[in-house]
Amino acid sequence: MYVSLYRKYRPGRFDDVVGQDGIVRVLKNSLRSGRVAHAFLFSGPRGCGKTSVARILAKALNCPNSADGEPCDNCYVCNSISTGECLDVIEIDGASNRGIEEIRNLKAQIGLASFSLPYKVYIIDEVHMLTDAAFNALLKTLEEPPMQVVFVLATTEPDKVPLTIRSRCLCFYFNRLLTSDIVRRLRQVAQEEGFAFEEEALWELARQSDGSLRDALTLAEQALSLQEGNLSMESIAMLLGSTRGKIEEAIKLIPHNPPQAFVKIKEILSKGLSVERFLEMAFAVFRDMWAYKSYGKDFAVELELSDREIKFLEEESPFWKDDVLLSCMRLCGELCLQAKLGVKDDILFGLFLSQMDRVDFPSAGESPPLPLKPKAENVTESFTTAPWQEIMKQAGEEMLPLYCALICSKVTLDEKRIVIEISERRRFDFNLLKLSRNLAYLYGLITKRFNDVTEIILKCGVDEVKYSDEQEKAQMEGDAEGFRQEELPQAFEEEPQPHEEGLKPAVKLAERREVKEEDIVLQRIAMYLNGDVLMYKKLDEEENIEEDGGVEVE
Repeated sequence: MYVSLYRKYRPGRFDDVVGQDGIVRVLKNSLRSGRVAHAFLFSGPRGCGKTSVARILAKALNCPNSADGEPCDNCYVCNSISTGECLDVIEIDGASNRGIEEIRNLKAQIGLASFSLPYKVYIIDEVHMLTDAAFNALLKTLEEPPMQVVFVLATTEPDKVPLTIRSRCLCFYFNRLLTSDIVRRLRQVAQEEGFAFEEEALWELARQSDGSLRDALTLAEQALSLQEGNLSMESIAMLLGSTRGKIEEAIKLIPHNPPQAFVKIKEILSKGLSVERFLEMAFAVFRDMWAYKSYGKDFAVELELSDREIKFLEEESPFWKDDVLLSCMRLCGELCLQAKLGVKDDILFGLFLSQMDRVDFPSAGESPPLPLKPKAENVTESFTTAPWQEIMKQAGEEMLPLYCALICSKVTLDEKRIVIEISERRRFDFNLLKLSRNLAYLYGLITKRFNDVTEIILKCGVDEVKYSDEQEKAQMEGDAEGFRQEELPQAFEEEPQPHEEGLKPAVKLAERREVKEEDIVLQRIAMYLNGDVLMYKKLDEEENIEEDGGVEVE
């Protein structure tokens, strides 16, 4: 019967485990010294060796030929554990045995003696899937199990495991496997299986597996079925839709022949590669070029790249400036986030093309590269001067809502105007900033530090609000003659009355002007608090009227 590669080459000894040297060393030392904990919690991403190490630990505890904490992996005990036939090593799927009844059955059997081995080992995979009641039922048993029982819990989401369970276990976090480690293991498997392979194909599989050796072996098996006995870049491209090499070819054309580059990208997407995966791969290429330019060739080793990929960075990096690469990385990151939110591939591809078209590519004979075409000086990115930082700092200290609205907006400087663009999804920020008192406050902060600015413009979709120096003067005059004199307490001095009569004269004056008493008081409070009153309650006439005019603000 055929056995899949990831099962056939599952590690059977600690020395065969890939990429978890620290955990292996701790376990071997504890086995060597005889100080083995009664409960372990193995956590980490998929395909990094949690269940495999749990089985090896069970072998090491029960193997009659164990030496220096290492099982022999050849005896009857080790073979029975590897095949799942050992009655004293019980593997439980937490996803399908997650209820309290299953845990009660486990507790009923745990006190029984082992069949033939020194230790009974319970391996509970995906333990975070257990219910709260099941966890609670397991607590006491996990804390004080019988002497011959060892628990090994495995999970990909340790945060979902209750703290009371984690505190009773010896916890190990398994690392995501390095690309170079996966390539080394794939090369070893290919040599033992005897099939031909291309080195670049191994790197592509390792990179696509995202740190999971099981996924890498599964992909290799699928690629081998496309071309019997041959693991080539052609079969990898057929399986995955594209490869990093093809993405690099398209990016290489962008500075020299943008139309042809976009045709190449469209062709790649038409073969099955999703836009989200394309953006992730493009981001990796831009990031590697930026790192190569910034830190030199020696740092390329840390990027875990093949020789061909390092050669590409060496040849192509001079054609790109740092600010262009950073802009491309930021673009790919933002579009990846939109892809996760469900934006269609055609829309993402159009946004990518339109933004990349802003890059001013060098013509033939010119030295590369040129920066983005200047449209407007971006305050958020380029205008990080001390005056603007002072504006944001003062707004954060004095008017936190305005600071939050500004930090989520796009601010640009256009001649003597400052334009603040706000996304349609944050229209509440636009509604907050367009209030006259907030515009006046913001205009005052800006003009104190930028003497040339005479107007600020707020934009949100098709809506636009302008505030200029003329409006500032008009509002100051209006405030001096209208709002303040009419609403401050001094406005009622024309009919002085004894203090003990409270605000009754003010009420009469308000009635004579056909203005409600509550409106006057609320306007006065709003002026003092620089905000809007959201809720108020008027006291009955027979109740004691305080100095607030009989209105209780909540």
